[in-house]
Amino acid sequence: MSRAQPETASARIRARLDHPVIDCDAHLSEFLPSFVDYLREEGGSDFVDGYLARQRDSVGRPRDLEHRRARRWRRGHWWERPTLHVEDAVTPYLPKLMYERLDEFGIDFSVVYPSFGLLLDAIRDDEDRRIATRALNRMHAEHYNHAHGDRLHVPAVIPMKRPAEALDELDHAVHELGFKVAMFPAGVWRPIQALYERFPGIEDWRPDGVWLDAYGTDSEYDYDPVWQRCVDLGVAATHHGVAAPGQPWGSRSISNWTFNHIGNQPWQQSMLCKSLYLGGVTRRFPELNFAFLECGVAWACTLLSDTVSHWEKRNPEALANVDPENLDREAAAKLMLEYGGARFEGRSEENPVCFPVEYDPPQPGENLDDFAAMQISRPEDLGELFRRFYFGCEADDRMNATAFNTKVNRFGQRINAIFSSDIGHFDVPDMTRVVEEAYELVNDGAMSPQDFRDFSSDNTIRLHGQMNPDFWAGTSVADYARGVLREQPRPS
Repeated sequence: MSRAQPETASARIRARLDHPVIDCDAHLSEFLPSFVDYLREEGGSDFVDGYLARQRDSVGRPRDLEHRRARRWRRGHWWERPTLHVEDAVTPYLPKLMYERLDEFGIDFSVVYPSFGLLLDAIRDDEDRRIATRALNRMHAEHYNHAHGDRLHVPAVIPMKRPAEALDELDHAVHELGFKVAMFPAGVWRPIQALYERFPGIEDWRPDGVWLDAYGTDSEYDYDPVWQRCVDLGVAATHHGVAAPGQPWGSRSISNWTFNHIGNQPWQQSMLCKSLYLGGVTRRFPELNFAFLECGVAWACTLLSDTVSHWEKRNPEALANVDPENLDREAAAKLMLEYGGARFEGRSEENPVCFPVEYDPPQPGENLDDFAAMQISRPEDLGELFRRFYFGCEADDRMNATAFNTKVNRFGQRINAIFSSDIGHFDVPDMTRVVEEAYELVNDGAMSPQDFRDFSSDNTIRLHGQMNPDFWAGTSVADYARGVLREQPRPS
């Protein structure tokens, strides 16, 4: 029996719009007893017993304040799920209820990301990680995508410890389970080799004993085969971070979780975006769309602007301005003597010896072009290479408007912000008010109706539809999406 749909402000807003509202990042909560059933089917009963014991050991005991103080471990989260409204508390566990409530949320279609699934990539044992990932993906495919796919779709969890593992799960998820969206972690933590050799076990002390491999610049592996497989399979590369203990370096309060959480997701996603961008991934795969989720967009506007500024001052031609070989040393010594007096006489050459400023001077034959992988010939190229990036923005973030500020953004560019409800997590105490909150920027004049259309609908349609023209077929927004993609089809 279907429940009655209460009238909400979000539903009224949706009724006035001439376009759908598409949620790029809601959240489900896994019913773990069911997950164990799938684990048993994938790995067998003996495997399940060992797996559960190993995971309990890896989590360890709760850490009190003194324990955290001694190790400078930052405080982790607690009370992470809304509880005041009972329907909101249980909706993330119940795909049928989530499906039925979409109209009162004012949402036409939702891409629903895992919660527990965000942690699977951190499992160290290769077999445990493979079987757990395979079990979770099959559970989500059956309970969400196969049963409610016209309005809900859960992405496949794709591990990225090594490219071969990612390729294997991508093929299985798309070809065998029918997934249309792939979720990659925002990076892979790897031990710092010199520290690991000197202090075995230090990789457990995040963030001090590890570094974040973000798949592009300086990655331990070549991930280009993964990006090519995404293109071949027609899936966008969407990335979701996690507020895990030990990261990032700038948020290490041992007592204040809010201190630690502010900026956590943007930090992870900016590291990843910058790595892919400067690493030339968008140059080598100009047809591949990337999404960085639950992180806002203001930092992305800054990243584009800052990258352009750096290119203007550090491109190969501009480096002539700081090349020591171009300094007229005789004229410099004369000026220093004239204006500095006797204390400079005969001593100007000693200055860099006493206080060296070249920490890593160039080695013979070293490529000094930090933008070489991007193949930049003009500043506008930097804007073009940024257009394949999409940024998940939560409804209560007033900085969402910065994405559409063409007077400030470099090249007058509109950054691809996409609406993220984040329902199912602590920051959404009332699921029915998310669209209402997002629309406040229109009411306040900070975002135009066209901006809101791109934000809440068209950008997400392009994110997935440019990769797979059939992505929206059979969904509740198929007709509208077809029109959007006709106007901006997949680039050749």
